[in-house]
Amino acid sequence: MGRKKTPLSDSLAVKASIVDAAEALFRSVGYSKTTVGEIAKALGMSQANVYRYFPTKASINEVICERVVLRIEDRCKSIIDSTSSAQQRLSLFMLEYFRAVKDNVIKEQRVHEMVVKAVEQYWTVIQEHVNRMDIMVQGILSNGIKAGAFKEVDIPATSLALQNAFSAFTYPALVERQIADAANSGGEKRIEADLLNLAAIVLRGISA
Repeated sequence: MGRKKTPLSDSLAVKASIVDAAEALFRSVGYSKTTVGEIAKALGMSQANVYRYFPTKASINEVICERVVLRIEDRCKSIIDSTSSAQQRLSLFMLEYFRAVKDNVIKEQRVHEMVVKAVEQYWTVIQEHVNRMDIMVQGILSNGIKAGAFKEVDIPATSLALQNAFSAFTYPALVERQIADAANSGGEKRIEADLLNLAAIVLRGISA
């Protein structure tokens, strides 16, 4: 016999179903057009019941946005765990970061709308995402210094400088603009070539 669900597990299951329903609606009708009433209707429950678990629509948005950024982070982590050299790891990390954001722009356009708003308003979930990405970049730099691949640099300051330098390839609204511009100037391969050229310039500056 299976173990009986506890009230906590029941609550977590209901919260997950609310977020799943909201995310599905975001994809079908868009972030701005989805209401708590529609989320409740999709689940066959009352709005009041939804509000028992999430006090506002914004709190549901935060959870969905967190799902999106965690998917991006998981893709970037796969690069950190690779056996590539420190220089390759830094280039490939930024390339994968761009590709993950790009895929969200192209394949999840309606969810992307929410992510752009989250970045513009610097939601808590975005602040936490930025911090985690910073930790990953600092880890690449630290390991590169230990391996003798990179110069001794101020790791936090260099990480911030790198992320600022690559913002055109990682900031959702700028990635969307790049994709639109690339349609008339060589396609997405041109964007990736630009990114790798920037990475080469950066690496010349920090390589030992």
